[in-house]
Amino acid sequence: MLAIGASPLACVALVPNAVAKVRDTSPNILVRIHERPDDQLMLGLQTGELDVIVSPAGPEGDPRDIVSDKLMNDVAVVIMRRRHPLARRKHIALKDLRGAKWVLPDAHTAMWRHIELLFAAENEPWPANYVSTNSLLALRSLILRSDSVIVSSPQIMKLEVAAGRLVGVPLRKPHFMREIVMRTRRDQALSPLAQRFIAALRAEAAALVGGA
Repeated sequence: MLAIGASPLACVALVPNAVAKVRDTSPNILVRIHERPDDQLMLGLQTGELDVIVSPAGPEGDPRDIVSDKLMNDVAVVIMRRRHPLARRKHIALKDLRGAKWVLPDAHTAMWRHIELLFAAENEPWPANYVSTNSLLALRSLILRSDSVIVSSPQIMKLEVAAGRLVGVPLRKPHFMREIVMRTRRDQALSPLAQRFIAALRAEAAALVGGA
């Protein structure tokens, strides 16, 4: 059995596609995918509940007992519905979003901490009007049904953007590029199934970068 921990972003395509590739060649396997906030993923990995986790790298670094391997880079954009008044902009500054209805990730995630750094770099006040959620379904509904905005990966709503329902507008000053990483325990002996998954994960990350 293989226990995988993944952030919401990793659950959109990266991890499911890698698991599907492994099942193509190894059909009789048991895999469990756990979607959790970043701090809970790290705890699950350190306690041995999870074999591997896939999520954005945090700004504070990892514990010494964890090995981190970069899979791909990710630059956040502002995502909104197509009818939003700012949807036709080529770029957006955070000051353009003062007073906006925000949807933010869970406070226990690397993305929350990255957004905090983004607001600090722009010397902008923290949003006073926001909904916080770690649910992609809730996030999607809030953005589609209102003039709410999110700062997130373009991958997280890739299908909705491709269908023309949402748009992703680049930040005028993105300030940071996130790394999407795979983590394992330093003293861990990886099973053959885990090794096959990791190989498929690296191949899928390369395919996503090439198709971006």
